[in-house]
Amino acid sequence: MRGQATYAFSSVYVNTTGAPAFDTELKRALEGAGSAKVAPTAAGAQVILDIPPIGDEKDVLSLSGGGSVREYQLVMRVNFRLHDADGVEWLPQGEILIRRAYTFNETEVLARDIEEQRLLREMQSDAIAQLIRRLQAAPQTRVGHTCRSVRTISPSISPVVSRRFTLSTATSR
Repeated sequence: MRGQATYAFSSVYVNTTGAPAFDTELKRALEGAGSAKVAPTAAGAQVILDIPPIGDEKDVLSLSGGGSVREYQLVMRVNFRLHDADGVEWLPQGEILIRRAYTFNETEVLARDIEEQRLLREMQSDAIAQLIRRLQAAPQTRVGHTCRSVRTISPSISPVVSRRFTLSTATSR
């Protein structure tokens, strides 16, 4: 990651399940490019980033006339949620979906396996870069907290109407 990332939080605990390479690269990216520190425990962090198991899929994209595979599509699905120790959401649950396609030739199996591994590493780096950008977009005010009442004048209903507003964010971009 290039540049300096600024976050609305000062420390984060990364809680990943079953993806040590993703965990290591994410922590390195958070430490190297941002204003927040990566905490070793959830108790020592202002926010907790939960990442359940990452889904990797390999789908057949096209077949030849003879029925053999010509093209594959790789799909990486990273779900995440950012919240504090009390469970208050800073970012609602979101998903990052990365897709890559590559051609397949039975005579070049080793080269295609190497290409597939390279694509998976690139997809992981892309997912982490997108996650960092979403963490930067986390609001200063946590999602779900109520703002102060706002008075508006509506001549057709009544002279004064009091309303409450709740902050929300979109989960997809």
